[in-house]
Amino acid sequence: MNRALSLLTFFIIAMFVTHSYAQIKFEGLDLDMDEAAPKKKETPKKAPPKEKKGKKTKEEAKPAPVKEETPAVPEELLPSKPEKQKAVVAPPVEEKKPAQQPAFRGAITFDALDLGATQVADKAKMDKALSLMKQGEFQNATILFYEILSDPKNMEFHQAAEYNIAKALYRMKKYYSSLNYFVQIISKGPAHRFFQSSVEWGIFISQKVADDSALLQVLARYPDVEFPAKYRDQSHFLLAKYYYEKDDFEAARKMINRIAENSLMYPKARYLEGIMLYRENKLQDAVNVFREVVKLTNPKKGLIVDEQLRENAFLQLARIHYQAGQFKNSVYYYEKISRDSDNWLESLFESSWAYFRMGDYEKALGNLITLSAPFFKDEFFPEATIIKAVIYYDNCRYPEAGSFVDEFMETYQNLYEELNKIVIQKMSDDKYYEFFHKMEVSIGANTSKSDIKRRIIASVLSNKIAKRYNEALSQIDKEIQSISKQSGYWRNSQVAKKAIADLQNEKRRIIALAGAVMREAITTHRDELRELIQQALRIQLEIETAKKNLLESQLKGQDFSVQLLNKKYTGATEDDKLYWPYEGEYWRDELGAYHYTMLKGCNK
Repeated sequence: MNRALSLLTFFIIAMFVTHSYAQIKFEGLDLDMDEAAPKKKETPKKAPPKEKKGKKTKEEAKPAPVKEETPAVPEELLPSKPEKQKAVVAPPVEEKKPAQQPAFRGAITFDALDLGATQVADKAKMDKALSLMKQGEFQNATILFYEILSDPKNMEFHQAAEYNIAKALYRMKKYYSSLNYFVQIISKGPAHRFFQSSVEWGIFISQKVADDSALLQVLARYPDVEFPAKYRDQSHFLLAKYYYEKDDFEAARKMINRIAENSLMYPKARYLEGIMLYRENKLQDAVNVFREVVKLTNPKKGLIVDEQLRENAFLQLARIHYQAGQFKNSVYYYEKISRDSDNWLESLFESSWAYFRMGDYEKALGNLITLSAPFFKDEFFPEATIIKAVIYYDNCRYPEAGSFVDEFMETYQNLYEELNKIVIQKMSDDKYYEFFHKMEVSIGANTSKSDIKRRIIASVLSNKIAKRYNEALSQIDKEIQSISKQSGYWRNSQVAKKAIADLQNEKRRIIALAGAVMREAITTHRDELRELIQQALRIQLEIETAKKNLLESQLKGQDFSVQLLNKKYTGATEDDKLYWPYEGEYWRDELGAYHYTMLKGCNK
């Protein structure tokens, strides 16, 4: 979600536009933190799920997203990528089958497979590779498995060899290389002997890598496949998120409806449902869903403890109430965001608009003082200067309002021109990525570079999806380096060479995806700045008109000159706070607690 859309929907200046709002129900949330948490029942251990045939599990209630990272409409509104549930800490393992029975199709195990009768030499090689796996000699095992996989005469062993290469690479901590093999198996469909267990492994490994888009892309081909019970709800949620990012809400809801209400994925799925309702402009329905997420994530009485998801729901509730003109309710939810949250600065900035619309200029300007602190010098809040100009104009402080407009134009006019130059260049997505990567490295190596360049980088790389892709590229580079540092015998083997080639292909794919996201982000920021510049010019026009009216009144012998009105204020504070005059210094424990003494220049 981008701030441009955020501005268009949330932050329209009061004096230029007249709104009419539909009333949204506001009920107190169940925020009681003092009740004892209900004791969790001990669940008996169950045997690994066996492969089921026939009737699928009954579709149940709707779920919500993982990303807590905030929602979607303006870009910050939705989480770029919901954070995944880190519930699995060990690779999937299934019970061993009796030696006399054939191995269960798709069973996840490191034991030798009963492959049936075949040529003695080929079977001996397969048994040797499996024995090496069992002994933990994964490098040598992958070499033998790859030889079997590369020999067309060993077709009978190909599926088992491919599957075991994937498992061995996982044991070697080559997660992307391992996931690539599992994705190849899944792409061959349920006809592959190890399809089901590869789905299970793929979902497990996806929690260890920053980008799982390759896995989701192949899983999306089989939406009606019955996923392994252990990962069923997680699979449905990941697919729901995948379809949501493709703007296919119908398919996303189909996946959400398959998630059980008692599943750990359910609150995240409900959150995703709330985002879709918001984007469909069904505000009251969205409010109801986000309030449900708040209850589901209550630390004492909720289904899961997920503070980030809970705060994301608070943030969405604040935005919806602001959009509906219910500013007091909006502030109530903004204040639920913790100082330690990634959303805190965003909530401070957005609540400044709510305070302004309520006429609480002191608190609005106090929040903006926090955003000006040197601790946040790389944060990108160009609208903050516009809010200051609007507040001073609204209080007839025309010289100060004009100075803020000048400050904004001086800082952001050049930035807009820089962004526009980048946008109008016809570059492919991978070239976009290379462009920003070079700029980032250049600025990092030369601190004397202008602040405007740093702001360009900050504005683009603040995109959460772009961050995710950058992290994935870093992980892939480290994996390539780790393969290069292995023993020469394995490093020069065909399996290692193929792993590096596959990693390079994956890297090129992610670079293109990252470049596309960066292109969209820079275009959005360019458009946002263009709108803000237009607003600044309108404010400047209003200021000049007000000055003209003052001069005309003086020529007529009327004295309508602006005089600052006395303001009574006190150092009295609440019991848990202290009064301390602000003298230009910033202390971390004071951030977010500033109140600005606003002297009006007219009676309003």
